[in-house]
Amino acid sequence: MFRILDDTGGPAVQAAFYESLKECDCLHLTKAEEHALEVALEVSRVGQTGYTTNLAMHRLLGDVDIQTAPDVPFRVDRSLDGSVTTLRESMNRLASEQKRVQFTITGCCYRAVFDRITEAFRQSDCEFSIKHYMYTGGDEIINCVSAIQPVLYLPSYTGYCIEENMFNAQREQVYRCNTITAHCEDAQGRKQTYMAVMIDPRRMISIGLADERNVGILERMMREDQPKMHPIKSSFALNHAPEDYLAYTESFWKLERGRSVYDIKLDVPINFIAPEVLVGPARDGFAEKGFAQDEALDAMIQRFYAVHRKRFDNYFQKRRPTHTIFSKQAMAHFAKTGRQSDHFFAMRPFTREERVAVLTHLKAQNEQNPYFSIYFFKPEYHQPRTEICLYEGKGTMLTKADTDYDFSGMHAEALITQPEFSRKYKEFFLKDLLESKVLSPKETLAAFDELIEIAKDA
Repeated sequence: MFRILDDTGGPAVQAAFYESLKECDCLHLTKAEEHALEVALEVSRVGQTGYTTNLAMHRLLGDVDIQTAPDVPFRVDRSLDGSVTTLRESMNRLASEQKRVQFTITGCCYRAVFDRITEAFRQSDCEFSIKHYMYTGGDEIINCVSAIQPVLYLPSYTGYCIEENMFNAQREQVYRCNTITAHCEDAQGRKQTYMAVMIDPRRMISIGLADERNVGILERMMREDQPKMHPIKSSFALNHAPEDYLAYTESFWKLERGRSVYDIKLDVPINFIAPEVLVGPARDGFAEKGFAQDEALDAMIQRFYAVHRKRFDNYFQKRRPTHTIFSKQAMAHFAKTGRQSDHFFAMRPFTREERVAVLTHLKAQNEQNPYFSIYFFKPEYHQPRTEICLYEGKGTMLTKADTDYDFSGMHAEALITQPEFSRKYKEFFLKDLLESKVLSPKETLAAFDELIEIAKDA
């Protein structure tokens, strides 16, 4: 008590004292007061900047808006006639009236902006692309990535990071402005350029038709600056043919090979499953989907086995750490059904015996392999909607949860190559998630035993 009052106990002592007070039920705080106290304890532990960064990371995992009041219309004032509209109406008009729209955006790292763009163009025949320049100095990279999630996975989105001291102060200000330029072409081939400037988080001023010559000079400068900038993502070429799926899997082995890995997934990934177990579901599924038949199927399965043998051996034999956090709820679903949350669409579900083998192997590795660690989120932690994996030295992969890896469908992923994002994600993983959001080692082993029993009884 005296250490708390003298402020000499440190964050760990404060947190333990708070938990003991809650257990004896003597605080009698309102929900708001309890939340405020927990925030204060977290700020005491990691500092205000660390708290803000961690909060943004949690929002990123949940794929939700960091900004408040999402129900408030995003206002757009037209400078020419003084009329007022909304960003949703403006984007809908562009999507319905134009054949092609090319956006050049500086800043504007507010999720509502990119939500409105994707909502308008998703169901439209209008082609659109986005070239986005964003300042990511300091701690802004996390907020930027969260804001652009609606467009991040699109092949038509290209983002560039401008970091501190990359350019002189005057040039940097160009990229710190919040502007949207839309280069439009209608069905008759007529071209026009519109421009808007954001003046508040939910308000823009539409300048209307812009002078193409002046805009062209500015955008030429931006193109010349691109070699100095850091592309925010790298993408795989995702096609639908069987050969392309094998090439995609091979590219992941190259990404994973010999790397330290810090992974947040809903449940067991395919690379944690022994290739001997994978062959049966793959053979049956490939045949059912018409990937190949007879001798061609045998040849494809041999190649599939070979690449997964390399991936599997890498994860369990490399001398670099692999840390993975699962959702116990999602793992229980796998144990019951044999279907992963990201179950490959061309594989049958795993049988009871196969599920037991997978879970037993993971439990043994978690106990015996010093370089391999599995954790489970605490029950009260929300189930992630974005899976995030850091391949140290290469980048951080963001994947929409519940994918089926059908590249002709809704599968979406992006490799964030900006080093500062990876650094902050690793710090968040080790110092926030592992310290306070996962089950204890004893609880983790008990969870594995429970999952194995679920699989046996299913």
